[in-house]
Amino acid sequence: MGIVKNYQSKGTCKVTFSYPANANVGVKTIQVLGEFNDWNADLAPKMKKSKDEYNTVLELEAGKTYQFRYLLDGAKWDNDFAADSYVQSPFMGISNSVIVLDELTQKPSATPKKQAVVTPKVASKSASAKITKSPAVRLKSLQKHLLHKQQKYQKTT
Repeated sequence: MGIVKNYQSKGTCKVTFSYPANANVGVKTIQVLGEFNDWNADLAPKMKKSKDEYNTVLELEAGKTYQFRYLLDGAKWDNDFAADSYVQSPFMGISNSVIVLDELTQKPSATPKKQAVVTPKVASKSASAKITKSPAVRLKSLQKHLLHKQQKYQKTT
């Protein structure tokens, strides 16, 4: 699994979600559901299968944090091991994957750079050099998002 973030000049980010084809043999359809499509399978596109993986690209608003999961054949849920973090879902013992999209402080160059998020299998000096955001920065962004959600929830109750 993998996530590629491609920031756009209009304040959005094209996110490529990937799911390995060999992760669940026999699966026919995979969708990515989350806060960006209200966890609605009817609004979630089916991921396209290539030789080695399923892929889909979603254009999401930058500066936000989104929870998401993969839905396999409309029945089984799976997380993305390359997610920025994980949070407890409302369902006991279930966690959701989290993607953190940084706020754009300046317009990207004419050729946007792709930011690949890869979870190294073995921590090494060379692997740690690939990490673009410190855990503290990701945690701060996630805390800000969760505080916003909590305040929004309190206003509705």
